[in-house]
Amino acid sequence: MKKILCFIMALLLCLLAACSSPGAEQAPEIATAKEVTPTPTTAQEAIAAATADELREMVEQYRNEENYQMAYEAASRLIELDPSDTDAYIAAMSALNAISAANYERINALLAQGVEDAQDAQALAEWAQDNQPDCTIELPFISDYKSDDQINTMGTTSGNLLNDFHREFEFWETGLFTSQGDWIYFSRADEGFTIYKMRTDGSQYQRLGEVSGSCLNVVGDWIYFRNPMGDNQREMYKMRTDGSECIKLLDGIRDYICVSGDWIYYANGNDNFRYYRMRTDSSENMALTEGSACYMCVYGEWAYYCLTDESGFYRTRTDGSETQHLTGRIVSLYCMEGDWIYYCIRDDNYTVWRMRQDGSQIEKVLRYDQPIATMNIAGDKMLLSVNNNGSGGVIIVVDMNSFEILRTFQQITDAIYVENGGNVYFVDYNNMKWYLMNIHTGKLNELGYELPFEKPTLLNLGFRADHDNAVCLYEQNEERYISIEVHRPEWGEKEYDFRFYTPINDYGLVITYHFNEQRFQVGCDRGETYAVFDYFLKDSSTVDSVVSGAATVKEYFQNMYNDPEITDIYSYSVRLVEQYISDTFDLSIDELCTLPVGE
Repeated sequence: MKKILCFIMALLLCLLAACSSPGAEQAPEIATAKEVTPTPTTAQEAIAAATADELREMVEQYRNEENYQMAYEAASRLIELDPSDTDAYIAAMSALNAISAANYERINALLAQGVEDAQDAQALAEWAQDNQPDCTIELPFISDYKSDDQINTMGTTSGNLLNDFHREFEFWETGLFTSQGDWIYFSRADEGFTIYKMRTDGSQYQRLGEVSGSCLNVVGDWIYFRNPMGDNQREMYKMRTDGSECIKLLDGIRDYICVSGDWIYYANGNDNFRYYRMRTDSSENMALTEGSACYMCVYGEWAYYCLTDESGFYRTRTDGSETQHLTGRIVSLYCMEGDWIYYCIRDDNYTVWRMRQDGSQIEKVLRYDQPIATMNIAGDKMLLSVNNNGSGGVIIVVDMNSFEILRTFQQITDAIYVENGGNVYFVDYNNMKWYLMNIHTGKLNELGYELPFEKPTLLNLGFRADHDNAVCLYEQNEERYISIEVHRPEWGEKEYDFRFYTPINDYGLVITYHFNEQRFQVGCDRGETYAVFDYFLKDSSTVDSVVSGAATVKEYFQNMYNDPEITDIYSYSVRLVEQYISDTFDLSIDELCTLPVGE
């Protein structure tokens, strides 16, 4: 249970004193915030006779007219007809809130009823927090996730757990970040590793409980962590995801905590840091390794770790039934992705390697000219950080298909964290603040703003309005010229919704997109010769349109690309523009076409 504690402005307190009902048994009268002409009886009769849909229209009409008395009556009648309508409760409470503080008693009654009967009790709790009435009811625990398919099966990822944050001297903290559904959970080093959560859009930023934590894991309604501060350092706890019911699970030093389903895996500092597992209720505690372990995480049915006797990197089945020796090198940094383990070894942290999860097919994939501090993976991008002892550093973005470095950003940090949706976060060592980072543009959003993150619009993505041509235009003039047009139908007509142009090998490539048909038209020309084809997203089918200067459309495009490795010119052309949109704007083409212009 979580009690919502709120503050009321002095003016509202005065109104409350002036307008309170004299009898405890008597329901409070509705106090008006401003003088309102008495509502005709006919309006009340209309409310009484209206259907649920008609009442919803009335509520909106009265709110627009600022007739909060009638908005309240219409919403109250709607609740009688449809007690599951969440918006009706919010409309009634908003009307009361606008009328005067004297009606907070009724707001509490509506909250109490809505928590029991409304479909979305979380929305009512959020309304109470945002509007800050004098709520005195006890709200029940409300899950952060909306459906069971948002519940984590793994409490964290290998990249988020094993990324080290440089705390002080040679002391490091692991696992300062995790996510579930559309929430992220993280520790603030600048506040003694206090635990916070926030929606991925930047809203509902809040501290959880009065505890500190690292090795954060979230599965379902619980967050699991160790305490990195004070006399009880490294003890293991679990706490509800709203900050309530903090429970100590184990005394003594615990490390590398990883939760999978209803099992917790950890290094037991009370037993020479052997790798252990136990149930999330602290039962069935058992050792998985004979020797001391480090750099541990769980992935699927296997627990991965190094032994401190320098014998190398291992994996053991999560029930302890089988152990495999993967390599004799000490793997100090690694990420699981698909069937691969991407890793750095302790005595050569300039190189990224990969191997299959059973230790086979070891390959070198990348070498950098400075030592790599941390690694993580976000979709088809690998993220590396280089920190020159605080004197300078970079975040490196690598393509996972070619292992080419796509871009670097100047940032002094170590650990890089990735949430389930692929967004990237880090702590800037200059000010110890958390940031969300766009890995395509380098744009940063500081976590903890009162307002949600800025929603993308065409203008804030770098487009400019071209009203005469009925488009928003984006232009790039770096390695090669690229222009993108997004049609704005309110400014005029166009034959397309999207247009992309770039020169390639003395040819001009033009790709248009037709949103409703989900169709690309791809054309290229050189002088008086040209070729055009259509590509349909629904089934990846193609239709050659016209060609001159070559025997076939395919031959013409092959001449333009002049690359024997491009065998399918049709899908390659479409992927070219889709990849550019994804890399530049972090959006799909449909998302880009439907963005508002902005201001």
